[in-house]
Amino acid sequence: MSGMTVNLIATSFSLIVFAALSVWYVYPRLKVQSKPEAFVPLVGIHLFRNIGMMALAPGMAAAEVSTSVYEQMAYGDLISAALALLAIFLIRTQKSMLIVLGGIWVFNVVGFLDVLHAMSLTMEHGLANLPMGPVWLVGVFYVPLIIVSHIMIFYMLLKPNKTH
Repeated sequence: MSGMTVNLIATSFSLIVFAALSVWYVYPRLKVQSKPEAFVPLVGIHLFRNIGMMALAPGMAAAEVSTSVYEQMAYGDLISAALALLAIFLIRTQKSMLIVLGGIWVFNVVGFLDVLHAMSLTMEHGLANLPMGPVWLVGVFYVPLIIVSHIMIFYMLLKPNKTH
């Protein structure tokens, strides 16, 4: 089996599992919380996106790919993590729901676009077929988790206030 096939199977399985767990267990618990508080665990997952910086460490990712590809992915993740931290800070400190929701929207749009960009770079450069060391765990485990989280956040942002 090619690396791309193995990666696709593993990533798809993780995506299905995280989506199912979110529908069955996470969302039912979040929908009974106040809207700002319900976002904290979903946004909090993204605080660890700094792990993408691992791809810049020597020997952690395929040397055949330009460093600029890894830099785009790593710094996009770092910016997304910083925006997640800002969003949680706003949830905890702001009285204005407009400011809180604005911060969550900015984080979620930028973070989701970053994931899509990283996925396109992965496909364009065939990263799944290259030796990636421990970095492969990010793609097959953490990326599906953050995708599900982004989708849940968009859903909750777009849902009327009475329920999530």
